[in-house]
Amino acid sequence: MQPKKYLTSNGIRYKVQFYNAEGKRSTKRGFKTKTEARTWYRHYQNELEYHGFAAKDKMQCQEIIDRWLNIKRQTTKGSTYRQYFNNCKNHISPYFGQIKLAEVTIDDCQQFVDLVAGKLQRFDKIVGSAKAIFKLAVKLKLRHDNPFEYVDKPRVKHTGAPKSFTTDQFQQFKTALADLQANDYKAFAMLALLAMTGARKGEAMALTWTNVDFSNGTIDIEHGVTRDYDNHLTIGTPKNDYSIRTVPIGPAMIVVLKKWRSIQRHQFKINNVQFGEYGELVFANDKGGLLGPNQANKWLRKLENKYGLPTYVTPHGLRHTFTTLILANDVVSPNEAAKLLGHRDATITMSVYNDLHEVTDHHAANFLENM
Repeated sequence: MQPKKYLTSNGIRYKVQFYNAEGKRSTKRGFKTKTEARTWYRHYQNELEYHGFAAKDKMQCQEIIDRWLNIKRQTTKGSTYRQYFNNCKNHISPYFGQIKLAEVTIDDCQQFVDLVAGKLQRFDKIVGSAKAIFKLAVKLKLRHDNPFEYVDKPRVKHTGAPKSFTTDQFQQFKTALADLQANDYKAFAMLALLAMTGARKGEAMALTWTNVDFSNGTIDIEHGVTRDYDNHLTIGTPKNDYSIRTVPIGPAMIVVLKKWRSIQRHQFKINNVQFGEYGELVFANDKGGLLGPNQANKWLRKLENKYGLPTYVTPHGLRHTFTTLILANDVVSPNEAAKLLGHRDATITMSVYNDLHEVTDHHAANFLENM
């Protein structure tokens, strides 16, 4: 680009406009001559073309963090990107952001790993993101090596706490649900649907009445509530292709949903509420839009506290409970369970089940001893 002159209190100066590594237009000012401006511009373009960045010797880590996040924004779903963004904002940038990229040592990285491992149970994803960021730096020839390749990572800590209700606790949960329907039918209907179908919370939040087939006793799970790149709630594609499925519901659940549809439409008619952009949501908020992501958690926690149920079971824990009970009681085969849950195959389903419960049955040991 041709340098342009402008007048300052110190006389004539030159400026040059250019596009930075992120494709944004910017301006560099303060050159005393056109030759100085052109020389800077050529140097900048050479660095940008070869490395993707300029002035790599002075570059701070935040620049490569931003580049990595920009790539993730283009290649992942909004909800996944937000996880990467939050990990960088809350952990990686505060530690590495202002350090020069070329000066980061193995010891710096080891101290970072020890720090997050001491504070967080699931620190492995944060460390994985940091490692990927420095891998990008190596790929762009901004560093000779990735210091995260040489750190010692502690083992992921597992609390061992169960994530699902036992059979007796589930019976108690069903009793509590029956009492709830008189006070909050929407809460009752949603928690019942999660427990009786194994659906993910986001899948239930995205259901519309057109997804419910009362005649055949099924619900079509085709979408899920997620967050977009700007952290706003939206309805998008489900977790994966296998999540698109048709799930059967029993006669009692059909009655529950029919009654809830009648109650909801009556309430909306009285209050002159129109459904929002996503259509007739089964579990809409009071304004016809998406239900808050923590609402089901609040309903379940309140129920657990009132009836003395373990509070470590979340709405996703109802999905684990569903998995546990149908497999432990041989209701369906592992492959059939995988289809109901939207898993790729039974391997994933069985890994969830095995993580939840130890094998305490003596059948195998007794069989071998008595052969």
